[in-house]
Amino acid sequence: MAAAAATALWATPALDARTETAAAEALQLRRQALARQQPQATPAAVQAGAALAFREAFAPPASRAARVAALLALAEGHGLTLRRAEFRHQAEPALGLARYRITLPAEGGYAALRDFIAASLAADPALALDALRLARAEGGGLRAELRFTLWTRLDTLAVPAAPAAVAATAGARP
Repeated sequence: MAAAAATALWATPALDARTETAAAEALQLRRQALARQQPQATPAAVQAGAALAFREAFAPPASRAARVAALLALAEGHGLTLRRAEFRHQAEPALGLARYRITLPAEGGYAALRDFIAASLAADPALALDALRLARAEGGGLRAELRFTLWTRLDTLAVPAAPAAVAATAGARP
């Protein structure tokens, strides 16, 4: 009887190990079967989804006039003098985006210009400063030409010219 008890004690750990192995294999087979049942995303579908999410992160084109008006008001709020502003719309169909180029000739102090640039870029994440040209003005100030790009989602409809209210805000004539 002692021999039977010793055999039972020795066989139990081996039996437990085989049971655990079989359970792990069964779990792995169930996971593989579930994975085959669920549709797999193709790399093209993943890329298309990422492109759509990227495009949707940009504001709609209808917000452009208000965003430009806010930019011009921000410049004036920082004490910069804007004589005119130039606007140019350019569609980027491959990206599903539109770029709105804004050229602002401005005059003012260096600190005001620096603060305006920092505030404008912080206020609108879809605004990029493309170029900055500086020249000394009479009286110790600066003359600057700032070229910004404002990105929006591409509107499939015709794009109107810059609204008169935006040009009037800057005291500029388009």
